[in-house]
Amino acid sequence: FPGAETIRLEQNYRSTSNILKAANTLIANNDGRMGKNLWTEGGEGEPISLYCAFNELDEARFVVNRIKTWQDNGGAL
Repeated sequence: FPGAETIRLEQNYRSTSNILKAANTLIANNDGRMGKNLWTEGGEGEPISLYCAFNELDEARFVVNRIKTWQDNGGAL
């Protein structure tokens, strides 16, 4: 549209800066997407970890165990 202005919505209010750093890395490698730099005024958050499950059942068990651990440590659902 002639005269249209592009406004990038880069500030994030939900994710931690660790999550946004990972997202920015992925976005930077996408040639077909307009560049942006996601940021937050929030905290750094927990480090990102990766679990490579053998299959769907292994993945489900992992998730259930993480939720149980969260609850055992006082976390609310």
